[in-house]
Amino acid sequence: MKIYILTRYLKSVNIKSVFLYIGNKQRSLRYFRTFNCNYFMIKHVVLFKLKEFENEDQKAIIINKIKNALLSLKNKVDVLRYIEVGNNYQLNTNSFDLCLITHFDSLADMDAYQMHPEHLKVSRELIKPNLVNRAAVDFEA
Repeated sequence: MKIYILTRYLKSVNIKSVFLYIGNKQRSLRYFRTFNCNYFMIKHVVLFKLKEFENEDQKAIIINKIKNALLSLKNKVDVLRYIEVGNNYQLNTNSFDLCLITHFDSLADMDAYQMHPEHLKVSRELIKPNLVNRAAVDFEA
């Protein structure tokens, strides 16, 4: 018995299809499965610099609220394929305080995420009131 793997790349939609089946040429196929996976993903990376707080405890509380709110978007926004949020381990630095990394299947999905009501709510209620600076990079990988 042999295992056959056939791949097909559909450039127009950036999808790589992998066909896997087990069998031989004399017999009918025993197993057939198609794995569809994005050949390229859009990665969206955002850095946040928060305003100054009276003490580190207040800043840590706000960072945790923002982090938890952003992570909760995974269950609310269907087009969001991956999300990771990390905070800088040094709270009293000139560098950014928080990093958001998200993955999407397409630019259209990323645009849908950015206009999603739950994303706008987190941005409006938690991030913008505490934000001093923001930097973002979007790239295909």
